[in-house]
Amino acid sequence: MAADDLDGVRRALGLSELPYLDLAAQRVLAQLPQRWPWLPMALPTAKTPPSRSPGTGPCLLALQGLRGGVGVSALVAGLAVALQALGQRVLILELDPAGLLRHYAALPAGPLEGWANAEQAGGDWHACAWHIQPQVYLLPYGTLEPLARLQLEQSLAGRGDLWTARLRSLQPNIDWVLCDLPQHWPAHVGSLRADLYLRVIEADPACHLRLQEGLPAEQWLLVNRFDPTRRLAQDLWRLWQSSLQACLVPQCLHEDEAVREALANQQLPGIHAPNSLFAEDLHGLATWCLARAARARHAATPEVPA
Repeated sequence: MAADDLDGVRRALGLSELPYLDLAAQRVLAQLPQRWPWLPMALPTAKTPPSRSPGTGPCLLALQGLRGGVGVSALVAGLAVALQALGQRVLILELDPAGLLRHYAALPAGPLEGWANAEQAGGDWHACAWHIQPQVYLLPYGTLEPLARLQLEQSLAGRGDLWTARLRSLQPNIDWVLCDLPQHWPAHVGSLRADLYLRVIEADPACHLRLQEGLPAEQWLLVNRFDPTRRLAQDLWRLWQSSLQACLVPQCLHEDEAVREALANQQLPGIHAPNSLFAEDLHGLATWCLARAARARHAATPEVPA
């Protein structure tokens, strides 16, 4: 944000005469010009959004951990940066009530209005989005009490594909929607039908044992935090390459301290330490995602008779 923009906000709020503002106040002021009821003209005027024709509209990419604690939120945040660097317009949709993604964008640490708050109050979910980088937007979950979360889960249970319909309406303005899915909220997960599913795993015995229970069809496995110095991790990676080749993303993401540093600095991975190993891995993953989406669009395009 430019200094003159911040000065304009301060003058508009009558704060231009104050000689000093603490860091917390400056952060709040800096966010004001970035928050806006985004894409209001993109929504259709009809009561229901138009159906998506084959090969058009934003690609809906869902990421979910095979178990908890495998780094999905950091992965979603970094992948958005990698896709943006390849010329894509990205929306991050946070369906996980844990609400970790806002910390990568330096949003306020206290109570935050998100789509869940709008859903509860019958408000407009568009107005809860944040413009966090050029061509990158974040729609956070928001802050709800535990009972309110349970009530929202019950409400979503009877509204399957709610987010699928909503996100299709963003077709002219967004190329990719990255969805951070929770572990233990099935109605939240069921409110979205994605084009591409990535189940995030680590090369450890816990994930290997979970894989023995089976994997839903049409889902890809993505290895995160891979440490090639660990013998067991190497063995599992080789085993999965041979036994799960049909559903294993060839690009793994290496363990990198830069990911933790990004959260400590409240920056998106890839914005922080853009030359890190994790950022390079994300670039490869983004390229793979674009190739998969292009292949899917080509397969869905009907052939024109000669």
